[in-house]
Amino acid sequence: MDFGNFPYCCDNVAEWITAVATVALALIAFFQIRHYEKEAKKRSTIEMIRQFQTDRLLDERNSLILKKIKVSNGQGNIKYEPSRLTQNDRSDVSNLLGAYDSMALSVLEGITEENLMKAEFDLAVADLVDYFLPMGSKKTKLYTKEEAEEFFPCLIKLYKRWHSS
Repeated sequence: MDFGNFPYCCDNVAEWITAVATVALALIAFFQIRHYEKEAKKRSTIEMIRQFQTDRLLDERNSLILKKIKVSNGQGNIKYEPSRLTQNDRSDVSNLLGAYDSMALSVLEGITEENLMKAEFDLAVADLVDYFLPMGSKKTKLYTKEEAEEFFPCLIKLYKRWHSS
C-alpha cells in the first residue's frame, strides 16, 4: 500500500463532501423559500378577501349603489337597472370599481392566489363589469370605453380572463 498520496486523497474527499453539502444546503434553502412564497401568497389572498368582506365603507358604497339601481315590480321580483344611475353617482361607482381594480391587480401580478380569488370574487367582477362598464352586457353610459380602459384596466383584463370562452 502506498500512502504517499494519502493527504491529497483526503483533500479531494473533503472538497467533494463540502461541494455536496453546499448543493444540499442550496436545495434546502430553495425549497424553503418556495414554501415561504406560497405561504405569503396565501396570507395575501386571505387578507384581501377578509378586507373586502369586512370593509364597511366598501359595503356601504355597494349597498347604496344597489339601492339606486334596484327595481321591484311589487310582486317580489327584483331586477337591477344600472341605467338609473346618473353622472352624479359616478363617484360612488368609481370608488367601488377602483377597489375591485386593485384586487384585480393583485391577481394579475400573482400577489394573490387566482383560484381562491376567483372563487370569492368571480360573480362580483362579472356584475361590476356587466352593470357599470361599457364592455359589459348592460352597456351603461357612466364611462366611455376609453375611460373604462384607462381607469379600470386590471378589472377589465381580469374580467376578460375569467369570462372569455
